[in-house]
Amino acid sequence: MRSAVFACLIWLAPAGCAPATKGAPTYASAPSSLLGLGAPELRRPRLGSGSTELLSLAALRGRVVVVDFFAEFCKPCLRTLPDLEQLRQSRSDITIIGVAEDTEPDASLRLVQQLSLGFPVVYDRDHVLSGRYRVDGLPATFVVDRQGIVRWVSAGVCDRAQLEAVLGAVR
Repeated sequence: MRSAVFACLIWLAPAGCAPATKGAPTYASAPSSLLGLGAPELRRPRLGSGSTELLSLAALRGRVVVVDFFAEFCKPCLRTLPDLEQLRQSRSDITIIGVAEDTEPDASLRLVQQLSLGFPVVYDRDHVLSGRYRVDGLPATFVVDRQGIVRWVSAGVCDRAQLEAVLGAVR
């Protein structure tokens, strides 16, 4: 029995590191009940814009979207956000949306300005969006394909190289 379990583990282990179509490694998704399902809608105004225009995930259908949940108090988030900004600057074929989970929107806005984030950020008042996305820790990153389906979820911090590999496999 023990050898059968070990054989199964050896057979499964490479799955998270199998080469993608472009030769870059892919990374296994964290478990999520949203995988393979339509991403929950965001419909929030952009943080600090002063506009009532709502950012909508549905309006981005046809594009690959990275949705990242973060907060100012989250030290690992402070490592992830600059990588996401670099990714935004280098990849015009994707859209990145930040979802701020701070207790006050001013704290989120200060962080966005401090890090010079150019991607849109929405404020998640009362953590409604994190509930819809079933976020249980920060940072949490979701990759949504062109059809609006959640294809990958981070298990905490994910760096730019990891996201690039995942994005290379998502269509």
